[in-house]
Amino acid sequence: MENSIKAQGKKSKRIFHLETPFTTPKWPKLTSEEEVVVIELLCSLFSPIGLYRTTHVPRSKGKRHKRAVKKASETNNPPHDASPPPPPVLSTHITLGINSTLTHLQNLSRHSLPATYPLHLQLPPKPTSSPQTPPTHLSAIFVPFPDLDPVLRSHLCHVAFTASMTHPTLPSTLLVPLPKSANARLANALGVPRVGCVGLMETAPETGPLLEYVREHVVPVRVPWLDKTTKYLPVQIGVEEKEVAGGKGKQNAGKTGDGKDKKIQESQQGTKRKLEGSLHTAV
Repeated sequence: MENSIKAQGKKSKRIFHLETPFTTPKWPKLTSEEEVVVIELLCSLFSPIGLYRTTHVPRSKGKRHKRAVKKASETNNPPHDASPPPPPVLSTHITLGINSTLTHLQNLSRHSLPATYPLHLQLPPKPTSSPQTPPTHLSAIFVPFPDLDPVLRSHLCHVAFTASMTHPTLPSTLLVPLPKSANARLANALGVPRVGCVGLMETAPETGPLLEYVREHVVPVRVPWLDKTTKYLPVQIGVEEKEVAGGKGKQNAGKTGDGKDKKIQESQQGTKRKLEGSLHTAV
């Protein structure tokens, strides 16, 4: 009996929600053996850059120390024209850090925008570069952070995909995830304190074995709804029915309303009696 009463008190309610047609791109994965091979190839490739930095690029100890050293050298020793050798050619064909890599990808993506794209939504042109010459294509981006922020990871996938559209004849830009332990090894090989990510340009020398191995084992990131061949994607409306307790609220509301009406009637009757009493007294 109680169950039947409870069943009568429950009502079903329809809840509507929108389902986005824009799918989240999948982050590529590598096995532990493949990660070891990629890390070894990267360290052997970047070791000349780290050797040059540790030998010819002094570490900064602050502006005050730099001014003191410059003043002492001017007073004690005559100026000399000994200049360090030029850095390795590879150092000008990589992007070091997440900020420089994203900036390079955004500059590439600017050139892949369709002609019908709204002008107020386009990125502002870079003053130092000519809009007719797009930047160099990035072959691969190595990210030694498996626990990268989901928003940053999704943004990196989207901008890497749109940047690849600028050079359709070249292979797509690959996102290569690496374990967190690779950060220390890459930083040591590059001669820097920390590595957020490293982008490798298509024109980088001596990268044939590395790119060949990466393109064989890493799947390119695909964003179907950003593809030019994609048609209109309608928004789907999802409907979900949930059981909610009904009847009690209305009953309580009705009781509360009846109580208020009775109080109003009683106050009106009391006011009427007072007025009649005052009239009799006046007479």
